[in-house]
Amino acid sequence: MKASRIGKFVFSFVAVMTFAALIAWSASAQASYTISSLPTAFANGISDSGTVVYGTFHAISANGLVTATGTTGNWINGLNDLGQEVGSRTNSFGQNGFYYNGTTYSTITATINGHFYASGSTTSALDARGINDSGQIVGFFTTNGSAYQGYLGSISTMGGTFTSISDPLAASGGLGTFALGINASGVIAGYYYDASGNSHGFVDDHGTFTTVDDGTNTVITGINDNGTFVGYLNNGSGPSFEATPAAPVPSPTAVWLSGSGLAGLVGIRRRFTKA
Repeated sequence: MKASRIGKFVFSFVAVMTFAALIAWSASAQASYTISSLPTAFANGISDSGTVVYGTFHAISANGLVTATGTTGNWINGLNDLGQEVGSRTNSFGQNGFYYNGTTYSTITATINGHFYASGSTTSALDARGINDSGQIVGFFTTNGSAYQGYLGSISTMGGTFTSISDPLAASGGLGTFALGINASGVIAGYYYDASGNSHGFVDDHGTFTTVDDGTNTVITGINDNGTFVGYLNNGSGPSFEATPAAPVPSPTAVWLSGSGLAGLVGIRRRFTKA
């Protein structure tokens, strides 16, 4: 009976300490990236194999499909492996997003935060910037000159409701948040502005935002299915960079809890053996 009770206690103790360590590890592990310079300015997208495209009118899919079909006033911003494109046209107020399925162009309309965005509006603008193979679309919008916000929608819900995206660190009353890329897992990349008017890159992993900067005024333009993304510095000359995810580092608390669990297990086993 005594041995049975000790065994149950050992199991319970280790289980509790391990669970606590996992919670601390998860809560404290921060996404980090290895950043390297790219040889050409204004990186605009990256494939899963690491091929990068640069400059306006250029987009690349996960498997490396490339398009450069845009013209002035008619920009191609995003491309998936099915050959579907999203982009933007200039209207009287700003940009209006469109979707191209390979044969037909469709204007992207949607209701966001209770406002309906449609082509030809003189008070609002909706720009389309990224599309994945599932048909999820990201971009940004504004109404009456208010701060920009990003959005998440899809081909299947065009004309319906899209979800707004705002980085928690974006300054109230500032320029806002801009979503520019989305990968197959639904991870979104873009940038936001702080109170000083400086831009910062962000990665939005289903509501968890991580700021990634490669200097002052960072813009992230594209992210691939491996979580690697590209961008540039918004300083006029546009030096580009690539950022590759690194393994998260656990906090000292998580390490201590794990160690405590193991130490407790060793100590209890010694007592159990002596008994």
